[in-house]
Amino acid sequence: DDDDDDDARERRLERERALESFRSWYPEDDPKNLCLVAAMDAIPEPERGRPMPLRFPASELVGAGDRFLGPCAVGGKVEAGSVRAGDTVAVAPAGILATVKAVRVISSASENGGGGDSKNQVAFAGDAADIGLDLPDASCLVPGTVLCHASFPLVPATRFTVKLVTLDALRVPLLVGTTVVVHAYASSTEARVTKLVSSLDKKTGDVLRRAPRCVSRDAAAVVELTPSRALAVERFEDYQKLGRVQLRRDGATVALGVVVETFFQ
Repeated sequence: DDDDDDDARERRLERERALESFRSWYPEDDPKNLCLVAAMDAIPEPERGRPMPLRFPASELVGAGDRFLGPCAVGGKVEAGSVRAGDTVAVAPAGILATVKAVRVISSASENGGGGDSKNQVAFAGDAADIGLDLPDASCLVPGTVLCHASFPLVPATRFTVKLVTLDALRVPLLVGTTVVVHAYASSTEARVTKLVSSLDKKTGDVLRRAPRCVSRDAAAVVELTPSRALAVERFEDYQKLGRVQLRRDGATVALGVVVETFFQ
């Protein structure tokens, strides 16, 4: 029994010596030394993006037989802002106003999404939803239509500059006058390259040459495009989904890019 007591006493002394060694480099009274849970709780909440006006790019038309939404309805995802029944929204690029008749939240990315009864749901940024509109003419609703805040509407671009990277599928270099098909989320239209602004270093983004003669494959550049019709796009830094574009030629994607600036004439 005495031997067992001696062994237990020795183990206790070893633990105490180990704790003393630990405290020498991790003092418990230092406020910076927190346990895991306390350290996680102390992590500051990241800053969210600044509040932005409503942007709801429509990816599809909802069937006209839906009694809840009505004959004029679109489906998509709220990219910014919020929308609820009774709101007045601007329809781009048509440039007309419409009243939201009903909102059906399909999937919510926020704690507040889908609040209210079945006819008064609210869709917030990140929520997938179907929106019914009180609109006299449904012909302006097509995939690619964007519902906007009535006081801060999207101005469709008649020209825009794109920072892009060309792919291996580009067989003929891009020149001034080259015709491509621009795809922006759910919309597409033909566009013409009206200006080659600069060629860029793919790794650093530094300007290598102003006004290059052409843009070959596997290269980075800034180009100006003029679509055949006004296109509902935004600067990438403002609305990321509305600022991404693809350029296609001969049935292949030849370049990927983001919108740097938009112009309306």
